[in-house]
Amino acid sequence: MSILSLWPTIDMDDVKKTALEAVKEAGRVVLLAILPVLVTSLEKNQLDWRSVTFVAVLALLRGADKWVHEWGKVNGEMKGITPF
Repeated sequence: MSILSLWPTIDMDDVKKTALEAVKEAGRVVLLAILPVLVTSLEKNQLDWRSVTFVAVLALLRGADKWVHEWGKVNGEMKGITPF
C-alpha cells in the first residue's frame, strides 16, 4: 500500500487538529520545563545552553508523541510512539 492510496482518506481538518494538539503539548512542556532553567540561570548570571537544548528536545519528542497519539485516535491504528 502506497502513501498515495491513503491520500484521499486524509481529512485536512484532522491534520490541523492533530498538529494543533501536538503544538499545544510541546508548548506546555516548554513552559513548565524552562522556568526552573531560567530561575537557575538568573541566579548564576549565566545561561546553560545544554539545559535549554534538553528542554527543546524533550518538547519536540513530547509533541511528536502527542501527534502520533492523536493521529492514531483518528485512524484507529496506533496510540502513541510506545503503544502500551
